[in-house]
Amino acid sequence: AEAPPTQAEPAMPVPRESGHHSTQTKQTSQLPASSGFIGRVKGVLISPEREWEAVAAEKPDVNGIMLKYVLILSLIPAVASFIYTALIGETVFGYRIRSTSGGIVQAIIQIVSALASVYLIALVTAWLATQYDGIKNKGRALQLIAYAMTPTWLAGFFHILPSARTFKIIAMTIGGIYAAVLIYKGLPLMMESPRENTFRYTIAILVAALLMLLGIGFILGLGAGFILGNTDVAY
Repeated sequence: AEAPPTQAEPAMPVPRESGHHSTQTKQTSQLPASSGFIGRVKGVLISPEREWEAVAAEKPDVNGIMLKYVLILSLIPAVASFIYTALIGETVFGYRIRSTSGGIVQAIIQIVSALASVYLIALVTAWLATQYDGIKNKGRALQLIAYAMTPTWLAGFFHILPSARTFKIIAMTIGGIYAAVLIYKGLPLMMESPRENTFRYTIAILVAALLMLLGIGFILGLGAGFILGNTDVAY
């Protein structure tokens, strides 16, 4: 007697990823990440849309981003501030005033401010994500803020210029505006927020960032004043 035909087992359903991240991953997984530090800087500045796709395909590395990217770029305004304060100096009533200790303090302020601001703004960005239908992911938020802040640190080079305060303000303003544009372009990919919410989400981040930068600057300024007030400053 012939054996009764066996019934084919039903295929197991394939689980789907939540949200629209799976589509983005398929689109970005074939994009090569920028090669090294210089490649990331160039990519963010020159082709941000493509660079954000490459970043979205990477696993967030908090220590790597903070120490191998933010810290390195923060050295640009830090060194520029030190050279200006300690070696070039400020002209007051015809006298050139220089301060080595003041230059060191200024450099430390630049570095600490960069690290603290990126981390705190990233935390707020992640916290705000759900309010704009995004995904709360601190690692992604850190990637977004750290890389978007690139033009502000590059603009910090102009701290070295003597007697060019207006130009410095213009350079920092341009850097800040471009950083805001980079955040706007990166939010839909990095935080997975709908594009119709991107503008409001960006504004919320910028307002929070401004308040944080003012607070950090005030605290560091008090600390610098205390240190310099108790230090013999050579001019």
